[in-house]
Amino acid sequence: MGEYAEALYRRNKHLREVDPGDISREIEIRDRLKCRSFQWFLDEIAPDLSLTYPPFEPPDYANGTIQSANDLGTCLDNGAREYGDIILYGCHSGGTQYFSLSWKKTLRIDSEQFCWQVPHELGKPVTTYNCQNRDHVPAQSWRYDPQIQSEAKGWCVEADWKTRVAKMTTCDRDNIDQRWIFKFVNRQLIEKQFPPFPGTQGHVLTSAWDVEDIVGIQDIVYRRHRTSETQETS
Repeated sequence: MGEYAEALYRRNKHLREVDPGDISREIEIRDRLKCRSFQWFLDEIAPDLSLTYPPFEPPDYANGTIQSANDLGTCLDNGAREYGDIILYGCHSGGTQYFSLSWKKTLRIDSEQFCWQVPHELGKPVTTYNCQNRDHVPAQSWRYDPQIQSEAKGWCVEADWKTRVAKMTTCDRDNIDQRWIFKFVNRQLIEKQFPPFPGTQGHVLTSAWDVEDIVGIQDIVYRRHRTSETQETS
């Protein structure tokens, strides 16, 4: 596979620890038969394969732990279950709290096999389900700004402190329980790919909330004030 072996290892991290043994005979056969490269296969046989299954995926919009803006000690968690509700739990940076908003707009858990799925009813918790590999699955498509909004329903993820779950509710820009902080955010990519929320002047990440060094730092600090308040005191 040449350079594409790295793509295999990225998706199957455990394979890095597997010793392939002596493959000199296989390499000799490949060279003697003048076998074509995997790149040739992608270019000539399956040119559409990379559109749906790119060997090296484009960068995430955001990834890492997701803190509640109302309580930075509380994070979203999949509860160590493959299928189930997304819950509120004390932040510990473990695998059950690692999520990625991928190039497909899916919110995947660490295994990349299971994705967030919007419920059918308002007020119900966000659940996890098998990631669908089609180009666009509305029930598994999300956006971040820093509300997490379902593209299918237009609802937003809100912290329910009584039941300790992340439920879907009507979006409210003033509700701090609907604001979430990813560990890493690709601001430029979000601004390029996601249009601003309807009825707003622009992206919250760059206007209404002041975010300091949001890319690459360990602790993301939100200064909780509105742009209008900043303008009044300046």
